[in-house]
Amino acid sequence: WLAVVAYIDPGNMFADITAGSSYAYSQLWVVFWATVVSWLALTICSKFGLYTRQHLARAFRESYPRWVNVSMWLFIELVVIATDIPEVIGFAYACNLFFGWPFYAGVLASFLTTMIFLLVLNLNRGFRILEILVLVLVGAMCILLLVELFINGANVKQLFFGWAVPTVWGGSVFNMIGIVGAVVMPHNLFLLTGAVQTRIPRGRTETSKVFLYSKLEPIIPLCVAWIVNLSIISLAAKNVFPQTCPSGETSDPTGSCAAGPV
Repeated sequence: WLAVVAYIDPGNMFADITAGSSYAYSQLWVVFWATVVSWLALTICSKFGLYTRQHLARAFRESYPRWVNVSMWLFIELVVIATDIPEVIGFAYACNLFFGWPFYAGVLASFLTTMIFLLVLNLNRGFRILEILVLVLVGAMCILLLVELFINGANVKQLFFGWAVPTVWGGSVFNMIGIVGAVVMPHNLFLLTGAVQTRIPRGRTETSKVFLYSKLEPIIPLCVAWIVNLSIISLAAKNVFPQTCPSGETSDPTGSCAAGPV
């Protein structure tokens, strides 16, 4: 369940809101298939971690020369910083919106919560505690978004068309790339190969059983993430995307207008 956080972070929110507000429901298929590909990648990494008894970082260190490892380490540190900046800013904005805190207080609160999470990881069964916490928070987010979607409503015909029929609108490719990048997150692969180390059994038969469970376990979190992303895109399409076509423009098969598919 820890991996699901990467599918509903500020990067996903931005890509989803942009998709819904600019291209209506037409990019739902991108989110869906990116989620499927992400599950396949997680399955491969789970198998790797269980059968090799090591995580990806250690495998890289043992497989490549020192200069390659140092280069990758420096690059990954930069990526971690670039990835964490939106999280910290988003946390600060949330604290400002909900509690009226100044932004610096939100940044400090983000730091403190991160340190608390790291301390919890060092406790007995700390990993499970964090998983339960993430499950509760993500579940609440999913339920609230579904309630909001139910209240606001959505064009069911356009929704299913955008999900089932691959459609590419003019100028939408960059946002589609952003969606794929936000869903198929490389650091999730490192996280999973490390997480399965806590579940490595002794015998090979038991390993096969654990791998089966590890392969099935991400399905529910990914489905929850898919529902969250679908809800955000649908809400943006319903409330932000223009509902009437300007003069001279024709609607596409989904009933949407603007630039239309290409």
